[in-house]
Amino acid sequence: MSNPPRPLDWFSRHLVEILPAAVYVCDTDAVIVAFNQRATELWGRTPKLGQTDEKFCGAHRLFRPDGTYLPHRETPMEWVLRTGATARDQEVIIERPDGSRLPVLVNIAPLFDDDGLQIGAVNCFQDLTAQKQSEQEREQLREELHQAQKMEAVGQLTGGLAHDFNNILTAISGNLEILQRRIGQGRIEDLEHHIIAAQEAAKRAAALTHRLLAFSRRQSFETRLTDANSLIAGMDELIRGTVSSAIAVEIVLADGLWSTLIDPNQLENALLNLCINARDAMSSGGKLKLTTANVNLDGRFAVEHDLPPGEYISLCISDNGIGMTPEVLARAFEPFYTTKPTGAGTGLGLSMIYGFARQSGGQAAIHSEPGNGTTVCLYLPRHFGGEKQLETLTTRAAV
Repeated sequence: MSNPPRPLDWFSRHLVEILPAAVYVCDTDAVIVAFNQRATELWGRTPKLGQTDEKFCGAHRLFRPDGTYLPHRETPMEWVLRTGATARDQEVIIERPDGSRLPVLVNIAPLFDDDGLQIGAVNCFQDLTAQKQSEQEREQLREELHQAQKMEAVGQLTGGLAHDFNNILTAISGNLEILQRRIGQGRIEDLEHHIIAAQEAAKRAAALTHRLLAFSRRQSFETRLTDANSLIAGMDELIRGTVSSAIAVEIVLADGLWSTLIDPNQLENALLNLCINARDAMSSGGKLKLTTANVNLDGRFAVEHDLPPGEYISLCISDNGIGMTPEVLARAFEPFYTTKPTGAGTGLGLSMIYGFARQSGGQAAIHSEPGNGTTVCLYLPRHFGGEKQLETLTTRAAV
């Protein structure tokens, strides 16, 4: 009668068999001395005891993750036997006898005897096919979601355009029909009112196109070297006359503000739009503050805001109005998105400002909290023309 197996041998043998990974053991000459059933299933052929690892693997081909051929002398097994170190989480591709390829994760550990001498290595191969398929499916789902979001954005854009232009065309065609009818009736008195109404609608159409071009960064700008402080100082009366008398206006202009190369008319429109938005957010009155500064955008802040690090001027408009919820804030720059009542806004104001800032080589950023007001900052690149005072903008201090 044969001797019963020792408990440890029995445990080790059965443990290896129930592992989900393919396992085989080689001696220091890379001769296979043991393997489990999963090795046969994974490789598509049965390893043979006494067969070298090179001969066994020679019946297959190994590839790197990028698909290039992996010579046997460069395999993780050869490296482990040569160095006595452990190879962890090495990804390779094996080609089985039927020509199919499997991505596998390789972990190989050296084996030592009680005296610390290396006596071989244990190879563990885990099939990554299911994991790769899941990753591909997740990537496909992400791509499909991204495409759906783009189509939704296109739908919102075209829907908003159709709605706004339809209203404008209705006003133009309606007034033209009235003019045609009255002229046909010989009633030529009091036609100027309808002519003016049609002209105003045409101007609104031109303004809408103007804003769309700014948003899409296709607008032709008349850039000039601009002193933003002087521009804002010249707008002081206009700003104060635009907002409610219940709103206190404070304008703080930085000394020695750098010049910037932009379209000053577009900057005026952007600042006036922001002041109007601030006014609408403070229906019961409040405080509007407009500040300028020289800023040095550090690497982290610049990366987060899709800008090259460097020197910019900042123009910030703050209010202590109702603020924005995170959901509204996330969509603030979307074209045609507005929280104002129907007819009170096109939803192109902020998107136009964003387009102007980006086309000028800068950025627009918003910080807002419900009940704590809103700050919108425009960052415009400095035009180098002399050294002036610098205020360093750290990530923590930046909006």
